[in-house]
Amino acid sequence: MIDRDLSRPPVGSARPDWVAAQAATASLLPAQTGGPETQVSPGELRRRRVELALASKLLDAHLRNRLQLMQSDPADLTGLSQPETVLLIRAMIAAAHADGRLGEEERARLSALVQTRIEDATTCDWLTREMDAPPSVELLARSVESSTMAERFYAVSAEVAGFDRPANRTYLAYLAARLDIAADVVLRINRKQDGHGASVRKSSG
Repeated sequence: MIDRDLSRPPVGSARPDWVAAQAATASLLPAQTGGPETQVSPGELRRRRVELALASKLLDAHLRNRLQLMQSDPADLTGLSQPETVLLIRAMIAAAHADGRLGEEERARLSALVQTRIEDATTCDWLTREMDAPPSVELLARSVESSTMAERFYAVSAEVAGFDRPANRTYLAYLAARLDIAADVVLRINRKQDGHGASVRKSSG
């Protein structure tokens, strides 16, 4: 897999700043070259300008609303129900095995997470056993029922796997596509996890 600069949006990513700039231009207005075929009545010109201004305002409102809907820290498990927490911990276990191995440091951190976040002893034992027999990511993905949970699922996976190994980057790219996460959301999570490190990350050894 070809490495990419995480500071740049992937191909096909929404670029709100570029889109807003395009919407604010007068490119939709007729060119005034003086020829009879380009002449537009003042009333038509006013109508087009009003439509363009409204389109620009609607786009701006849409982008602002989208930013507000984005979770500030989707990798945070605080306040989630037990089923949601279990699903995300299983996602983390699967991500930890993305390169084929589970390091001792990872195991210790995931075990601590299970002990502090899961109340039921039977579930704790089950999750502990899954660290040696990781769940299928495809099976887990089928349990994701909302875009919010999809974002959380990807975020915790990126937090565990990181981007330093090709196998992990390939795994995360597949996960983003499988969960149908918007490219700008993926970019934001990637920047956050790659820029600030991770609480559960593979040791260099």
